Amino acid sequence: MQQAAVASCERKLQWLRIRARQISGERDAARLDLEGAERRCRQLLRQLDEQRAAHEDSQGRLRKIQAEMKAKDLLLQQATQRQAKLEASAQLLQDREANLQGRLNLTMKENTQLQNQVVKMSEKLSATEKLVLELQTELDLVRKDKVAFLCVMCPSRLFSATHQKSDVFICQKVLRVPRLF
Repeated sequence: MQQAAVASCERKLQWLRIRARQISGERDAARLDLEGAERRCRQLLRQLDEQRAAHEDSQGRLRKIQAEMKAKDLLLQQATQRQAKLEASAQLLQDREANLQGRLNLTMKENTQLQNQVVKMSEKLSATEKLVLELQTELDLVRKDKVAFLCVMCPSRLFSATHQKSDVFICQKVLRVPRLF
């Protein structure tokens, strides 16, 4: 019995040794798995850090691009406003130009009318000057006739060139001839 007990203990001890080797192998395998998992975990942490850094870099670039877009939008808005002001100014200048062109056309028309009136007045003046010359000629003839008439009527008076005008006036009173001047 003792032998059976020893044999039983030996079998149990052998089984425990086998079991201890299995557990030791499982432990070593688990340790290797754990080391591999830790390596993968460290690798994943590095990748996560790299991705986080890349993400932060991307976020920074995105913020920069957004800031640039806002600045460009503001510039575009200002350019649009300026363009609207310039278009309004251009329209105002076109309206003024049209108004000035209309006034210029009217002034040119009035100028043409005034030039035509000047031409007509010049023609009338020329005709009047011609008439004045004709009347002066007639007056001179009438004076000569009156002087001759007075000489015939008053032979005792001598008419000199200085007295002719006063004598014509005397004769006009006597003859009641209307005065020309």
